[in-house]
Amino acid sequence: MADLFVAYDNFFDSATLAGGSWEGTLPLSNMQKQQPSTVARSTNDDAASTVMTIDLGARKSINVVSLIHHNFSNDATWQIQIGNDSGYSTNIVDTGAVDVVDATQAFGELQWGEFTWGGKPTDAVLATFRPIAFYYSATPVLARYVKIIISDASNSDNYVQIGRAYVAAAFTPANNVAYGLETSFVDNSRSVISRGGQVYVDTVPKRRRFGFRFHYMDEDEAFSEANEIQRLKGLSGDVLMAIDVDDTTHRMRQSCYGRLATLQPLTAETTGQFSMDMAIEELI
Repeated sequence: MADLFVAYDNFFDSATLAGGSWEGTLPLSNMQKQQPSTVARSTNDDAASTVMTIDLGARKSINVVSLIHHNFSNDATWQIQIGNDSGYSTNIVDTGAVDVVDATQAFGELQWGEFTWGGKPTDAVLATFRPIAFYYSATPVLARYVKIIISDASNSDNYVQIGRAYVAAAFTPANNVAYGLETSFVDNSRSVISRGGQVYVDTVPKRRRFGFRFHYMDEDEAFSEANEIQRLKGLSGDVLMAIDVDDTTHRMRQSCYGRLATLQPLTAETTGQFSMDMAIEELI
């Protein structure tokens, strides 16, 4: 079990990107833009076309690599290599090829006779989510180069598409967030009722919202990390969060790429201990 984390200083945005074969109008650099609807798209789903190399320009502390709002099939794998060798022959981290999509059905959840291979969602169900692929380690590494190798020959679109990418060192508080964490949906659909009583709805996509409280923070953690998220991001910048990144069954539902919904005060609860509420709303 992992504690909640929030990543906010995204080294990917200033990195030099290369590798693979990507549409000229939908290049890799689209993933450096905050709106995930501005996608990068490979020209096909060949393994040679769905590779990217990331040069951060200098060594950075990294423990999160993420591809956000992707179209990968449930058969897709990816491999993350992190190190200081630009040729990637020697790496600090090499995950090998691992599944992108997690099994999301807990044991005993389905009725007798129902079956999904490996507990993974079907591609049709997966398309109803805004999937996020995660690499996470509790121990950051100091490295300059990151390589992502995607294999998705079963993709029905015959290409891979990604809305956003994150390479960062996540803030994980020394004490996990307080009990009372909230998850909810925001629906800005508008409805009107006609004189005859019919309801007409202008439907827009729903967004997820997560609310939680950092507590028992010392002064360094409170001001150098939690409050720094608000200072740097305000209400316009983007963040990436996960409630428990190790919980693969629920990770897709309990992680979110979004922005701060409100700015909250940092409260001195007692001598040397601080708390702060935070709410994150999904960006789509």
